[in-house]
Amino acid sequence: VQRYRQRRDGTISFGSHNVFGFDQPNGLATMHQFDSMGFVPMSPAIGMWNGNELVLERSSPRGAASVTYGFDGADTYRMKLQFKPAGSNAWQDMVSGLYRRVSPSETKEG
Repeated sequence: VQRYRQRRDGTISFGSHNVFGFDQPNGLATMHQFDSMGFVPMSPAIGMWNGNELVLERSSPRGAASVTYGFDGADTYRMKLQFKPAGSNAWQDMVSGLYRRVSPSETKEG
């Protein structure tokens, strides 16, 4: 389970809860995302490990999304989210960053 919060000007502007799993019969990693935008996913994002990176993709009538998680250490990871609108062949960078693990005592919200 992953909790993500995006802050702009000190206010949370976007949040999501991601639930990761593994589809053993097909050998695929899965991610169900529930976010503050209100779009309920019809199916999980699916993907595979490539070295230290997990690449997941999901398609919907609005387009396709691809998220890559890169793990270079025990307490940090890189994430890049791209989106390709329906009818387009071009991926657009949406979010990217370097993230670090913090204990609840280090956050204001707990």
